[in-house]
Amino acid sequence: MPTSTTVSPNKPSGSAPKGNASLAQAAAQRAQLNRDQFLRLLVTQLRNQDPFNPLQGQEFAAQLAQFSSVEQLIQINQGLAQHFQSSGLWSQSLYHLLAAGLIGKEAKVQASAVFFDGERPAPISMSLSERADALTLRLKDASGRVVRTLQLGPHAAGSHELLWDGTDERGNRLPRGLYRIEVEAQASGKPVDVKLFLVGLITKVQYTGDGAKLWVGDIPVDWSAVEEIRQPQQGR
Repeated sequence: MPTSTTVSPNKPSGSAPKGNASLAQAAAQRAQLNRDQFLRLLVTQLRNQDPFNPLQGQEFAAQLAQFSSVEQLIQINQGLAQHFQSSGLWSQSLYHLLAAGLIGKEAKVQASAVFFDGERPAPISMSLSERADALTLRLKDASGRVVRTLQLGPHAAGSHELLWDGTDERGNRLPRGLYRIEVEAQASGKPVDVKLFLVGLITKVQYTGDGAKLWVGDIPVDWSAVEEIRQPQQGR
């Protein structure tokens, strides 16, 4: 029986924003370090001042004013750290809420595969870069064995979608699972570029350290692989 694999193309995935809080926290830590250094310098200066020429009140007041400025800087940075942390948590919660709202929608995912649920016809979506004189799809099970060959004839350039009934060459219904698709298209004896898409219902959303992951049927899918999300088509 076919096994599930994660569908993910070679492009970066999205996740909830997290960098601002760490930047503000780092700034606050630097300000804390500057305050401690200032206090050590001030205490050392007072201990080692010349008793015959002590620090004048005006100079001492100026240094205390500098210390007050450092304190204010620390408070500002701490406030920024708390703001960014709260903002990040809010953004992440909204991100998760929106992702959960996609359950039950239909996703179109860039992948050379089709998912058959064992009962209903499975949609196969594709896009041709130019007109093809002949178009052939070969469906393979998890072992790599060709279970069905579809001779589709001429096709115009653009998007096309068909339904596979989930049967093999003899008309026997195949088990539920993911089937790989090998495509061959030609025009005047030259190959035509064809993109294939997996189409299916979003059944759940999984939250990981790298963000949310969608499940289309039994297949985990990276956000970066999703081309389109739409309302389910009637009849499937």
